[in-house]
Amino acid sequence: MKQSHFETRTIVLSQVKSFTISGEGIMKFLHNIKKFLAIILYPTFLISSYVYRIIQALIFAAVGLLFASMCKVSLQYGALLRLAIVAMTPCMIIKTVSGLAGVYFPCIGLLYIVITLAYLYYGVNACSQTPPAEQVLQVQEQTQI
Repeated sequence: MKQSHFETRTIVLSQVKSFTISGEGIMKFLHNIKKFLAIILYPTFLISSYVYRIIQALIFAAVGLLFASMCKVSLQYGALLRLAIVAMTPCMIIKTVSGLAGVYFPCIGLLYIVITLAYLYYGVNACSQTPPAEQVLQVQEQTQI
């Protein structure tokens, strides 16, 4: 067995009495390990999906800073992050439902990005507009006795 250009190892198999690999033995091994793989892989995929969505939301929030400057509105990064997560939600729902239904479209990821950016722009633009006077609630101060 060659490890690298500089190191080569030799394994002597003369000590092994019997060694047999069969399809049935491999299938039995895969069946036994399947239980443990589910326990290990599910949390791994769940955490990696969560990290992916967090990074995606951070990037969309950074784009939201550009939208905020275009709309001439002052929004903090935390508010833009919340708006980005809300803007991402419809596409995540559509992707989940279409995946469960087995419906796949080519280049759908690009459409998801466009939809998310449109929702994000709509949210930032809505923050830049002042509501009409009749929509502003007048709250009277109450004094406690």
